[in-house]
Amino acid sequence: GGDLFITDAGANAILRWTPGTTNLSVFALIPARANPTPAGPPMIQAVPTGIVFDGQKFLVTTLTGFPFVGGQARVFQVDQSGNVSVYKDGFTSLVDIELTAAQQPLVLQYGQFVFNPPSEIGFRTNSGRIQGAWGDSYPTIKSELNFPTSLIRYGRNT
Repeated sequence: GGDLFITDAGANAILRWTPGTTNLSVFALIPARANPTPAGPPMIQAVPTGIVFDGQKFLVTTLTGFPFVGGQARVFQVDQSGNVSVYKDGFTSLVDIELTAAQQPLVLQYGQFVFNPPSEIGFRTNSGRIQGAWGDSYPTIKSELNFPTSLIRYGRNT
């Protein structure tokens, strides 16, 4: 209906803006998950980063907060009433999502975080990738990307 839905990484929320108003409202809160490691806080923040609407529901990618554990990022599904559920699980540091021409979600991994002090702390270069977020195994479409931040479908089939 012309409303905009915005990921808010700081609030772990999806915001809604209605044209003709100056107000943003919280449409949905994206939940944290338990930290499976002894490093960092007991809960890992969701950090929503990308959003698409497939005509029925929203799909939302998450980066996850520190300690940026591999395999902990999720793609959430948000219905038109703002109810949140896990759509797909087991990703790493997702920063964007786009739909293919066949309405299949593609997700973008920023990179793999390495915490091996004092020599190596941070995101590993060339560890970004594009993956399909369908089925039980997520096909890698393109790997060895260096810190990608955005994914966009251009044209009908690209």
